[in-house]
Parts: sequence; structure tokens; C-alpha cells
Amino acid sequence: FFQWIKEASPEELSSKNYNMMLRILGVNGLVDEFWGLVDVMKKKGHGLSANVRDKVGEKFQKDGLESDLVRLRKLFASDCLDNSAENVCDRVCKIVMKEEWGDDVEKRVRDLNVEFKSDLVKMIVESLDVEPRKALLFFRWIDESGLFKHDEKTYNAMAKVLGKVKFLDRFQNIVVEE
Repeated sequence: FFQWIKEASPEELSSKNYNMMLRILGVNGLVDEFWGLVDVMKKKGHGLSANVRDKVGEKFQKDGLESDLVRLRKLFASDCLDNSAENVCDRVCKIVMKEEWGDDVEKRVRDLNVEFKSDLVKMIVESLDVEPRKALLFFRWIDESGLFKHDEKTYNAMAKVLGKVKFLDRFQNIVVEE
């Protein structure tokens, strides 16, 4: 059932949904499925809850799965926080702001290996508002690269960034393109 929902409406699954499924998989001894879902969840920017860590950790310990227990603790201690939307936004903005836009910047953003969703792209565009040109470069590239298809939220965010007087002509060009 969860797999069907994940495929049919992936945008509707929250961190809480993923954690609930992780708990079910983990406490029922479905270790490979548990780690597979952890990977999917991390790419979507969700973290592991303390409750899941504790319940699944108890099961791993009971079943003598020491390496999985260590991996679970390490995941909770560091990795689960690394792909939060805020941290991904910070990393993308640092990459984009640090260098001139080019293949290297695109590769580094792509190598973050995260799923770009509307709220994340909106957050990145808004955070790049101090450099409207770079915000626009990111905005266009993320769509052209096939990593994300813009929606109302991201267009509105870009409009606000480019809404500054000297960038109005560029915003008008974006509107005309669509």
C-alpha cells in the first residue's frame, strides 16, 4: 500500500509518513527494505525520528544486528539532519554563490543527489535574492536539467526576486516563454 501511494502521489508523503513506514519495516525485521526506504527518504530531504531510531534500534539489538545498529545510530546522529530542506538550501546556495555559473556548479548541485521539490526550489530562489542573476540562472537550469518542473510557488518566488526594478524585463521574458 505504501509503495502504491509513494508512486501515485509522492508529493503527498511527509516525513511522518516515511518514519511510520520505517518503523513498521524495522520492527518487523525487514532490514533491506528498511535501508532502501531510508535512502529514498534522505533524497527527499526527510530525517529519521528519535522514536523510529529507538524502536528499530531495540529490534536490531534483539536480533544481534550490530552493524545495522551502529549504522542506525550514525544515521540519526548526523546524516538525517544533513538533507533537511534548510541544509540542502544552504549547500546549494553556497555552491551557486561561490563561483561563476558553469558546468562545475551544475555538476556540484547535481551531485548533491537530492530530490528537488517545490518548497526546496522556492527556498533556494528566495535565498539567492541577494544575487538575482544567479537566482535566475539556477531557476532556468533546474528546469532545463530535468531535475524539477516549475510550478506556481517557484514562479512566484522568482517573480519576487526579479521584481526589483532593474530585473523586470527579465521577469517579463520568463512569463512570455511560458
